[in-house]
Amino acid sequence: VETLKNLWTLVIRSVPTYMELGGLLFLLYCVYASIGEQVYGGKIYVSNPSLADSQFAKSGYFTMNFNDHASAMMTLSTLMVVNNWFVINDAYIRVTHRASSAFFVTFFLFTNLVVLNILVAIIIECFQSMRDLKERSQEPH
Repeated sequence: VETLKNLWTLVIRSVPTYMELGGLLFLLYCVYASIGEQVYGGKIYVSNPSLADSQFAKSGYFTMNFNDHASAMMTLSTLMVVNNWFVINDAYIRVTHRASSAFFVTFFLFTNLVVLNILVAIIIECFQSMRDLKERSQEPH
């Protein structure tokens, strides 16, 4: 029971930080979705000859596009969890230029290596502060 109480305390104390990080992640998604819509909008479609023999077409990933904001956000979500990102990246290289890899790599770096690592660091710090608080409360006065 004490462990669950500590876990609940950790969750409650972390909510404001999670909200800020969630806002930062949402802002990052919106920026990348807007850039993606401007650069890649309308380039991914079923009858595109550049994609005819690609793994992207064979996998039926045509909904992974930047043709509208909702599709862009879904594509970015797929990229964030690193679900066949190389297949999606290859499709955009085929329809644009090799330099489009920079878009996908920077998105990966920002979302996974920066924002999510900050989130993990915050969780670890909360556990540490809770442990310190518990130790202080158990010390004789």
